[in-house]
Amino acid sequence: METIYDELKDINSWIKYTPMEGQYYKYKSNIIYAACKIADLYYQVCNARMSLHFYMDYDKYSMMSDSKMAILSTKKYFVENALLYYNFAVDYLWQVLWLYYDNSENNFKIPINELYQKIMKECNFNDLIRGLTEIQENKIVEVLKDNFTNRNKLFKIIREYYNYLKHRAIFHTPSLGDNSNIGIIEWPTLIREKDSGTEMISYRIPLIARTELDMNELSDLLIKFDKNFVGICEYFFDIIIPRDYVTARKFKIESGRQYIIEHLKELDEYSKKHSEIISAMKCEMICASKFYVTNKTTYDDISCL
Repeated sequence: METIYDELKDINSWIKYTPMEGQYYKYKSNIIYAACKIADLYYQVCNARMSLHFYMDYDKYSMMSDSKMAILSTKKYFVENALLYYNFAVDYLWQVLWLYYDNSENNFKIPINELYQKIMKECNFNDLIRGLTEIQENKIVEVLKDNFTNRNKLFKIIREYYNYLKHRAIFHTPSLGDNSNIGIIEWPTLIREKDSGTEMISYRIPLIARTELDMNELSDLLIKFDKNFVGICEYFFDIIIPRDYVTARKFKIESGRQYIIEHLKELDEYSKKHSEIISAMKCEMICASKFYVTNKTTYDDISCL
């Protein structure tokens, strides 16, 4: 059974960017944060595709009634969902780059959820462009402008649909209720004398009408957008994700131990508000040696029995 998935590029490899412990031990925080966001981006594109799938291939499933109104309403729900999720995905891609190119001291701290959320909150497209320009990432700036500004006709149309649905009103679908923009009753109001004779002037009041949605047209636009957007995402992933990132999930015990030593002060401070990261067990010291961590504080290396 063919579906829209047959004409869209497989993106299942994106989920492999989800960072595991081995990657936390090896890479700076900006890479971990960006990789986390790529995994979120993957799910948003999946949500968009699933919504398009149910819109376009609805007749292959028995999830709808035979009512024409029910079918139209359900299809409208799915195509509007796809529109929303693709636009969420655009914002997520900007956040991926924002997180990666954060050149603050945050990169040298352990990745924590609170800081991750804080950095994302600060992201907006104009500041992203400004920041990339300052560090002379001019090619990336141009790719972003070429694909996510009014330079790109397809993106402009998709974003206008999104902003209308998000900020102004729902779309009207033909056959789903009335959408008249003028009243029914003509009210006789004026008598006018003209060379051709006398006229009775009547008025009908203007009514608030919604923008009409052609669902098939929107779904076609979203499929075109998907094909372009996935290519842009992978272009950026190739730039920012290290070549050995996926294989770095495997790690040696020594690398984890070294990471803990380097960030012991941070972990100790973090544990004061997050007790779940710390545990204790009774032990007996059978030997002691000294080693130094990055903050030059001395700790005992003990063996626990």
